[in-house]
Amino acid sequence: MDRMTGWWGIAVLAFVVGCGSPGPAPGSSPAPSAPESSGPPAVETAPGSASSATPPGVESPSPAAAESAPTGEPPSQGLATKPSDSEKPEQAGANAAVPLEQLPSWAAALVGNDVQAREAASEKLDRVSIAGPQPLMPLLQDASPDVRRGTIFYLLDRFDPADAAVVAALAKCLTDQDAPVRRLALTAAQRFPLDGLVQWLPQLIEIMKHPQESADSRAAAARLIGTLEGAARKAVPALVRAAGGDPDPAVRSACVLSISRVAPAEDAVAALRQVLRQDSQANLRGLAATRLGKLGEATAAVTPELAEALTDADEGVRRKAADALASLGPAAVAPTMQKLDAPDAAVRRLAVFVLGKLGADARPALDSLRRLQQDPDAEVKQLAELAVRRIEGTPAPAKDK
Repeated sequence: MDRMTGWWGIAVLAFVVGCGSPGPAPGSSPAPSAPESSGPPAVETAPGSASSATPPGVESPSPAAAESAPTGEPPSQGLATKPSDSEKPEQAGANAAVPLEQLPSWAAALVGNDVQAREAASEKLDRVSIAGPQPLMPLLQDASPDVRRGTIFYLLDRFDPADAAVVAALAKCLTDQDAPVRRLALTAAQRFPLDGLVQWLPQLIEIMKHPQESADSRAAAARLIGTLEGAARKAVPALVRAAGGDPDPAVRSACVLSISRVAPAEDAVAALRQVLRQDSQANLRGLAATRLGKLGEATAAVTPELAEALTDADEGVRRKAADALASLGPAAVAPTMQKLDAPDAAVRRLAVFVLGKLGADARPALDSLRRLQQDPDAEVKQLAELAVRRIEGTPAPAKDK
């Protein structure tokens, strides 16, 4: 998945997760206790679900309320009004008298329950940061979790990924003592340039393997690691352990995908082989089979496991294993031939299909395929006839006019 795809949806997901007792940041020493969030815990949504831009602990407003801006509200004392179209933003920001003592309360309001207060706070922060987010940067280290949450939420779609100082400030939140802040930092990290993200690879690894992190955060960290490809080689052992041992299938799935992108081919094959043989989830076994089929010659050693997957209890896994075998050339012939005598006709069909797809490489299977032209299963017979013609290069007989 492209690292930018659906990042805003994940931002929302990060904010609707529960805001309960925060755990210690992975890889960090205990920090002084900070005030707990005053808002009620929010409901955690499933990965990929549609939701609106709602801060943690807050009921989602109606679309009309979310899109409307407060009207008729006079600007706060000491704040400049929004500049006219002809006024340069730099000048407006430079001339605004910024009431720094009010910034924390505005940031905290973004995670409150009052929709109007949230909208008003966002508008005021817009005016303060019109020339840039620098006035807000100290709030990312504020003692209040609500202030830190509100600040990072506000910045998610507003910061410039080319601004190294802002990226560094947001990246530090990956080790924040507050779990919702860490989740938001993971969302922000999807917009980091690769060279900025790779500097925080150790923190991503810690989040991915930390048992106190939410499954959504562990999966998000695994996906981010995958975007680094070869630059994330030192994360391979942690990815392999999580792919085989994380209790959540979404995390294991994210690790399988990242292993395919990050690990050397031999290491990737070994990890995917274990998933194919042992994972309890059919979709993950199928994913492992598909990825093995894309690794080419390195997969030759696991063709017996792929052939065995033709007998998997799940039809989707069987079909994906067949597709993988059909892409692997001569190495797939002998293991697949062993399934031509399977008692299950569905397995025989897939084995014949694979050998037919292999074409001339499957010439050693010709005698067995000719015998299957007398198979009691009509579909096996038809597939065997097609496979023999394909292997021999014989054109299909012309239909009678």
